[in-house]
This record gives sequence, structure tokens and C-alpha cells, in this order.
Amino acid sequence: MVKNGYTLVEMLTVLLIISFILGISAVIYNGYAKHLENDAKLTNLSENLFFLLVDARRRGFFGDNIICVKYENRTFSYFIDNNVDRTPDDGIIFNSVTIPDDIKITINDKDLSNLNDLYTFEGLFVQYKRDENGIPYFSNKYRNLKIELSIDKNKKIVQLDNSYPEIQE
Repeated sequence: MVKNGYTLVEMLTVLLIISFILGISAVIYNGYAKHLENDAKLTNLSENLFFLLVDARRRGFFGDNIICVKYENRTFSYFIDNNVDRTPDDGIIFNSVTIPDDIKITINDKDLSNLNDLYTFEGLFVQYKRDENGIPYFSNKYRNLKIELSIDKNKKIVQLDNSYPEIQE
């Protein structure tokens, strides 16, 4: 006897296998797409923060100015602050980078809501402090600073390594 076509069981088996493969593929694709979206967001943000730090260092080095790099209200900004009062001397903020609410940020492995004592002076990133007598000075605590940006399992690190900004994966 000659067989023309496929039986119902054979057709259902093929459809079941195709459905199973498509179901798994859709889950993997959605996870991968979400990972890429988060990675793109972190890459863009880390590059913007990197350029902010590079430009702040450049302005402090070549302009003979003291530059304050400030983080508050989820925004990094920098400005000239020669009188070291944490406010712009001329009211001009040169650049700012806002961190979206869905991104977790840690500075030197600590959750901080603000950072207002980071300065760049003569090309070095320093911390503005006062000693026990109230005399101001610059400490080199921030020459090596790690800023970690993360969403879910994705993370990017912008690091100051001996006052040189760099992006790490």
C-alpha cells in the first residue's frame, strides 16, 4: 500500500516540537534584549561620567582653577570653585550627568546620596577636608576612587586611578 501524506500523530508531533523550540527561543530572546538594553544604558552613562571627570581634570589642570565635582540629587556636575565653598564661583556649571532612578550607584563600595568634597586641583583629584583646628587642606584620598553603576546584573565602573579617569567593565 502506498502512503500519501502524514498521519495526524506525525503532524501533531512536529507542531509540538516547533512550539517547544519557539517557546524556549522567545524566553531567551527577551532576556537577551533586556540585558542589551541595560548594558547600552550603563555604557552611555559611564561614558558621559568619564568625559565629565576628564573635562573637570583638564579645566583644573590647564585653567589654574580649583574645580569641584559634586554629586547630589542623583546628578554629577562640575564647576569652578576657587573659594572652595561647594558652589559655583561664577554661577556656571560646565557639565552635568543625571543618574536615572533605576540605576544603583556606589562610590568606593558605599551607597552615597551625595558627594561634595571631590575637587580637582592641578590635575589631581583630591578631597577637601578640615583638620581638628578647622584649617582646610586637600587630601589625596580621592586619587583612587571607584564609581560603580549597576542595573540588575549589569554593571560598569568609572574609576580614578592615580587621578586618571578610566572605564572598567
